[in-house]
Amino acid sequence: MPAMKEYMAGFKDQAVRFVLEEIETEGSRKHVCDRLARKPSVKAVTLTAG
Repeated sequence: MPAMKEYMAGFKDQAVRFVLEEIETEGSRKHVCDRLARKPSVKAVTLTAG
C-alpha cells in the first residue's frame, strides 16, 4: 500500500472550509466530498475523515 500524502495544515483548513460551505448549499456531505475530491486529486475519504 502506498504511503499517505501529507498535506500542509493551511491546505487542509482551506479544504475543510470549502467542503463545509458546499455542504450548506447542497446538503449532502458524501456527494460534495465525492465531487470535490477529484479537483485537487485527493481521495474523498481524505475530505470526509475527521
